[in-house]
Amino acid sequence: MKKEAQSEKVEMNTTVAEKENTAATMITKPPIMSKGRILKNLIVLCLGYFFLFSSYQALANLQSTLNIEDNLGVVSQSVIYAALIFSSLFLPKLIIRKFGCKITLVLCTLTYVPYIAANFYPAMETLVPAAILIGLGAAPLWSAKCTYLNEISVLYASQSSDTADVITARFFGIFFMVFQNTQIWGNLVSFFVLRPSKNEVANDAPQNYTSIMKSFLNDSSNISSDEVVCGADFCFGINENLIPPSNDKRYMLIGIYLGLTLLAAMTTALFLDTIKQKKEDDGESLCAKVAATLKHLKKPDQMFLVPITIFSGLQQGFILGDYSKAYVACAWGMYHVGLVFICFGVVDAVMSFCAGRLVKYVSRMAIMFVGAAGNLGVCIVLFLWEPNSDQSVVFFVLVGIWGLSDAIWQTQLNSFYGALFRNQEEAAYSNYRLWESTGFALAFLYSSFLCILPKISILIVLLFIGMVGYVTAEIRFQRAKHSLQLLKYLKVLLEMIQNASLKLVITELFLLSGQRRAGSFGDLSRIGDLKRQLLLGAVSAVWYRDVLFPGGTFDPDLADHVPQHAGEQEAEEDVDFDGDREVFGV
Repeated sequence: MKKEAQSEKVEMNTTVAEKENTAATMITKPPIMSKGRILKNLIVLCLGYFFLFSSYQALANLQSTLNIEDNLGVVSQSVIYAALIFSSLFLPKLIIRKFGCKITLVLCTLTYVPYIAANFYPAMETLVPAAILIGLGAAPLWSAKCTYLNEISVLYASQSSDTADVITARFFGIFFMVFQNTQIWGNLVSFFVLRPSKNEVANDAPQNYTSIMKSFLNDSSNISSDEVVCGADFCFGINENLIPPSNDKRYMLIGIYLGLTLLAAMTTALFLDTIKQKKEDDGESLCAKVAATLKHLKKPDQMFLVPITIFSGLQQGFILGDYSKAYVACAWGMYHVGLVFICFGVVDAVMSFCAGRLVKYVSRMAIMFVGAAGNLGVCIVLFLWEPNSDQSVVFFVLVGIWGLSDAIWQTQLNSFYGALFRNQEEAAYSNYRLWESTGFALAFLYSSFLCILPKISILIVLLFIGMVGYVTAEIRFQRAKHSLQLLKYLKVLLEMIQNASLKLVITELFLLSGQRRAGSFGDLSRIGDLKRQLLLGAVSAVWYRDVLFPGGTFDPDLADHVPQHAGEQEAEEDVDFDGDREVFGV
């Protein structure tokens, strides 16, 4: 017996010791990813995007002039955004669930390689399939980036005194600070590679592009460089400034961009850590999500926002495809396109940062009108101005104002979508991606057969229609917000009155009931009145709930989410929305 008792005691002590060791191990267990390792992953992610978009974005700026034959450049860009419409609706969640964030980032980065390589020998059969591949890969690429940044932000916040929201905003801010630099360095590369040397002459061009444009137009008349007018009257044709670079320069430029793209994929594949995501299956099929997106379009506020959302994509397509060709390249030379768009990128980045902070002091509608005035003013100048190389400052001023307006459209439209459709973000942003991508695709599509003057006219008309729709939606939103706040205050007031009255009735009823139990004289009629008041109070509470606010017309939780200082909330969300914006810029 003693031996058995001793053995049991030993086993108990062993079990206790094991539990203590396990607990100690759990307590001293290091975090899944240290703060230093998280910051390393943030830097690697930023570098991957920096290398990739330093090459792609600068090359996209040159497509309307570098691949002028059969308008291959602008056609390929329209194909990219047409494919992006499909991709944004179906592919991101499907691919990220299948492969995870890291592999998705690497694979989607590699989808840019065929398009950049196709620019060595541009042709319809090479550029168009490669453009489709980019369009399919762009949406998962940006969705995976957002998901990865959110995940590491939460991991970092678990080891920091700051909240996850603060860390997320900080990480997105760092990312886009690095990302916006791509417009600077990628365009600098194109400027230094494409600028002509002192001994170079226009006749070094590899092909006779005048005859190519004649065959494209099916025009038997003679086309000379003297007949090509730059500016609003530009339609088709070339001059000495629009002749693409020699093959040597093309190969050097595309080779640099291709190397940067491969470096981006290698950097992500070798140095970015894999993170374990929470596998959440919401049970909703892709078809159901697409149906929800189309159903969301029936909402009046969404319908009001469709024209201004299309304009947002259209104006970006115009500045990239038409302004760069008909104004900068035509009047000042193709190699200056990169230099001018450095100004566009810098102003866009600075204004994107400032616009989110300005809403603390200025209404969103006022900022939107500033953006509209900027686009309208530049359109009027472009309509009247005959560009020439002696007015180099004007090229930078106009593109800078356009960049300022573009930043306003992206930040404020995104924030307005988030505020207007607070509980339906996925369907709302699917519509945003759908219609802005449609604007991009249309801008590059009709660039092949419309002159500059009708393009400017389309922009002005759509801007006017879009602003009318936006103002209507904004007024409806502000009225609804004030109504919700009023109902919230009314609810609190009625509850206070109702609670105070019921408390008095219940108190008096208890006092009278206590007097009767104690043998004191009690007013029986008064007790009956109090009971009737108590019953009436209960009935009024039911009426208050079911009649005054029927069918959930007033949701107290929703009212609590109505921002009393809308600008502050929207400013905090601008960084993430800018991320969405870049999806549309591929």
